[in-house]
Amino acid sequence: MQAIKNFGDYAVRATEATGDDEYQRDMLHKANTVAVEASPVILALVFAILAWVLDGTYSVYAVLAILPLTAAQAISLMWLRNYAPRPRPRRFFTTRNIPFFILWAVGMAGIAYNTFGLDGGGASGMIIGGVVGAVTVAVLAPKIVMRKRLKDSRRLDQQLED
Repeated sequence: MQAIKNFGDYAVRATEATGDDEYQRDMLHKANTVAVEASPVILALVFAILAWVLDGTYSVYAVLAILPLTAAQAISLMWLRNYAPRPRPRRFFTTRNIPFFILWAVGMAGIAYNTFGLDGGGASGMIIGGVVGAVTVAVLAPKIVMRKRLKDSRRLDQQLED
């Protein structure tokens, strides 16, 4: 944990050193936010392309495209917890996320086609599992995040009292 805190502190200092004043530093942080928001759609595009390009069961490896962003977001969250509670969860099913969902569906279709071919049983099971998994995450994740956010707030408040 300390290594992530040290890395995050270094990254923030290094990034802020590239701006000449508070406005430039603030805009740089906002630009980084734009990059973070664009990343899931770009990675979903890479996932969809790989799912159709990779042969046979190798198409399953397309899922690895999401690992870099997932790891980076986890590190970011671990660093943030040193200073502030994790952010409130945002709504998952919004019109803003439509391109992501479409690309993800195209990728899943590519994996289903390349892995199972015209065998409807395997592809159907994969699609049903994906839908059930997405709905479960959409329902449970906000509750879990809010519980952890409250726990973060209590921990940080207790540290301030000490």
